[in-house]
Amino acid sequence: MNRLTPMAKPLSLLIPLAPLAVSMTALAQESTSGLALEEVVVTAQKRAESVQDIPVAISAFTAESLENRKMETANDIAAGVPNLQVSSPYGETQPIFSIRGQSMSDYNTNQASPVGVYVDEAYIGTNYLQGMALFDLERVEVLRGPQGTLYGKNTTGGAINFITRAPSLEGTSGKVTLTVGDYGREHIDAAAETVLVEDTLGIRAAYTYTKTDGHHDNHFPGGDDLTSIDTWAGRISLRYSGEQVDAVLRYAAGESDGMTTAVINEGRVPTGDGFSDAVGSLIGQFPREDGWDQWEGSHNKSEPYSTDFQSTTLTVNWDLQDYTLTSITSYLEGTGLNRADTDGAGWQLLQIDWGADVTQFAQDLRIASQFDGPFNFIAGVYYATDTMDIKNVFEMFHATGDLGIPFDLMNNFITNPTPNAATTGFTSIQTYTQERDSIAVYLHTTYDLTDQLSLTAGLRYTEDEGNGKDLHTQLADYDRNPVLDLITPATFDADAASYDDSEFTGKLSLDYQYTEDTLLYASYSRGYRSSAFNGGAQFAPNEVGVAAPEFVDAYELGFKTLVRDGTVQINGAAFYYDYTDQQFVNVIGVQQFLQNGEDSFIQGLELEVIARLTHNLTLNLGLGYLDTEFESLTLSDTLNGGTIDLSGNELFNAPELNLNLAIDYILADNDYGVFRISADTAYTAEQWFSAYNDDLNYDEIKGEAGWMSNAKVSWDSADDRMTVALWIKNIGDNDDPTYAINLQGGFGYDYYTVGLPRRMGLDLSYRF
Repeated sequence: MNRLTPMAKPLSLLIPLAPLAVSMTALAQESTSGLALEEVVVTAQKRAESVQDIPVAISAFTAESLENRKMETANDIAAGVPNLQVSSPYGETQPIFSIRGQSMSDYNTNQASPVGVYVDEAYIGTNYLQGMALFDLERVEVLRGPQGTLYGKNTTGGAINFITRAPSLEGTSGKVTLTVGDYGREHIDAAAETVLVEDTLGIRAAYTYTKTDGHHDNHFPGGDDLTSIDTWAGRISLRYSGEQVDAVLRYAAGESDGMTTAVINEGRVPTGDGFSDAVGSLIGQFPREDGWDQWEGSHNKSEPYSTDFQSTTLTVNWDLQDYTLTSITSYLEGTGLNRADTDGAGWQLLQIDWGADVTQFAQDLRIASQFDGPFNFIAGVYYATDTMDIKNVFEMFHATGDLGIPFDLMNNFITNPTPNAATTGFTSIQTYTQERDSIAVYLHTTYDLTDQLSLTAGLRYTEDEGNGKDLHTQLADYDRNPVLDLITPATFDADAASYDDSEFTGKLSLDYQYTEDTLLYASYSRGYRSSAFNGGAQFAPNEVGVAAPEFVDAYELGFKTLVRDGTVQINGAAFYYDYTDQQFVNVIGVQQFLQNGEDSFIQGLELEVIARLTHNLTLNLGLGYLDTEFESLTLSDTLNGGTIDLSGNELFNAPELNLNLAIDYILADNDYGVFRISADTAYTAEQWFSAYNDDLNYDEIKGEAGWMSNAKVSWDSADDRMTVALWIKNIGDNDDPTYAINLQGGFGYDYYTVGLPRRMGLDLSYRF
């Protein structure tokens, strides 16, 4: 195909935005007295700055906007950000983020996403804990594009910052919200703060609790409904403010014990003239019935996905006149056990218990200048370490025991290692410890070349070490009694399970303040994601390995502007990525391999508009477009053997088009209070969940194009102490897959998960 140079391509993509920008600018001639948008201050670049003043593609949500749009989970936030997608293979406590087509397909617990997730600037590398602390938020910041300087490893795609509320040191206040809804929903959100020492010491406590019945009907006799919610979390924050020092100590803990997310199976064993339904016909009982929707099934295993965590974060800022010294120290520990009915059937074809314990420590120490002159800088050192103990148990073809076939190692498994209804089922038990260490030094500088033109230059040097040690996998019988070692430390070279990376990343950008309200910028960034150990190795030593680092060279052009007397904000960006060595899991039969792609490119554009059109009406619009392609990619031919050239395929989790629209309309504002309606909708085009796209038998491993819409009607009392709100989510009952895996080769079916169905409820809030 014809491709433009890296900088020319983003410029060409900006051209379609020009007519819209011109038409919106024309609105500036209208009278807009008293309608100006409120300034949103973020700390995305480690300083408090207006979102309109930094040359970065960023979406920010304040506490008020999160509440108005009832954004409570990572999935809700993704619906309001261009080119951000979230898939949830095991539920909303374990989101997998994709920004601008950069994502991971690996479902193993040990892996870290290319999108960095931070809570109060503390990195959360464990994916099954990333959805646990999203309550009592001050704001959310989504940075799109590689963060090569100020953020640590694994931010090739971008970074998501959740900033929780700290004590304000302004008296006593609080809020409590009670929610009831369908599916037996019970929900409490509560927070309160007070001053312990005037102007010096304050405390804030927050708590959240949600419990629902299962959203997925289980027709198996005696089985519990799946995809339920049973979660609580709490946080205590202490803040000290002195002459030179401001410090916040936060302790948080929580548990989630809802029934695991339901799997939907589609039997697809390739035959000469199509496919046969192995899942429904292998045993002939509990097949998936034609009349069932995506929230119905028959599951003989219905058990919780249990997670818990504790975290402590200390943030200290010292004001040293011309400098600010900042220290962020964080410690996290957590456990997770997902007892998944992976086959989605009423008998045991494939069921997995995913178990993990993690401890994590991080320290970020930086100094930021506050010079009056043209030059300023941020310099720092960063250290992080985490240890994860893994125990996974895979129960495969245990249904053969129901057929009277006894477990027989020699006659059944060794002579025919590919299990089926004619041979024995078995259990695979996998244990290992993963250790990772990262240390980095970084420097981020800005220099005002003129009153309007500024140069930003940043450099980061990172050393990452990691290993998967004490890997031991065993073949066991139906009752999980080990009978044969499959992989032990003696069967593979220890070097095959470890890595030692050292890389330079960074950023170079020019931004031009064209007018007081219009910023133009051009940037180059280099992102890096560290090597990763294959957490799926279980059957043979050839699965043990490490995927090499992945890299992205990103070129971006963008603009940020306020028009119509500050009542309309229009931000746009166009980008081109040279993406190499993308990491992803490749399932071949019953084996899993962690591999690198070769060369690919991503190009696209984004547009965000926030417009306060009248005193009563505010509109938010987001548009994302992606054009992605593997330029060079060869993977295993899972159907015919050998390899297959997949060059020209699209990247996974990278829909060509996504659109979001939200309105907030005040129906009445009088002595009786404020009556408001808020509604939002998001469109996502078709997307692949595998690099194979529609090659071989992967044509159904995708998400269909569809809309997700929500609405809320609320009343706030005139004194702003009470709120009553009626809400509905997923109005259209969108049941498109959010995640899919091809398990045809080993198990004869495709694996799907979907989001939650339509649901509604009532919120009652009181503030004091």
